[in-house]
Amino acid sequence: MEIFNKTIDLLEKSLDIRSEKNRVIASNIANQDTPGYRAKEINFKDSISAASASSSLTLLKTSSSHLGGMLGGSPDLSVTEIPGTSKQLDGNTVNNEMEMAKLAENQINYSASIQFISEKFKLINYAITEAK
Repeated sequence: MEIFNKTIDLLEKSLDIRSEKNRVIASNIANQDTPGYRAKEINFKDSISAASASSSLTLLKTSSSHLGGMLGGSPDLSVTEIPGTSKQLDGNTVNNEMEMAKLAENQINYSASIQFISEKFKLINYAITEAK
């Protein structure tokens, strides 16, 4: 019986993607005054689909005292330019208001994923402590 099922694995991958998405959005905001900078994005839906399709590798145990585990590579996230954005006179395509809204939304979704993982561990803890 596997304690850490695919739900936790998928939530872990979603946190990785959300973290990287946060970095890309922050980069867009930081470069809003850089001439010629093209705003970028990560498509969460495509990235989580690719991450859930990727396989994990089992770590080799060479001693009975070693802990078992999984080694899952981080998903390949394709950072793409945001299509259809209007260019400013200097060629910059960052829409600061839009990026701030995306940042807030991404942070809310990141926090929600943390909450889901926390609840999952609470259920596991409850099962362990109440099983007598």
